[in-house]
Amino acid sequence: MDKRGGYLFAAVNAYDSAVDIGLLIEPAGTKQTNISLIVRSVAIVSFLVEDFSQQWTQFALEVIDQTVTFYFKCRRFASRQVTTLPDFSFDEAEKLYIASAGPIIDNGFE
Repeated sequence: MDKRGGYLFAAVNAYDSAVDIGLLIEPAGTKQTNISLIVRSVAIVSFLVEDFSQQWTQFALEVIDQTVTFYFKCRRFASRQVTTLPDFSFDEAEKLYIASAGPIIDNGFE
């Protein structure tokens, strides 16, 4: 990750105007990074971890029922309850961008 952060991936609508699901990684001050699961253009859950810009790292998200669990550096880091998860059905015109959220939303990795 560079110092600006951005979307690791994003599935956007046919008009490239809204993120239906994505993972946004952003700096949070000088020594922390915020990782957010974005659904329907809203961060439904976020996790604050130590800064890992310019470094390889491992993390994972697990979603079971209404609980999102975050694993950082191969260890269970935290769990958060989510009040409502939307239907994850997507339009056939959805586009998947890697390291970006498309040309309009941008905010991709450099």
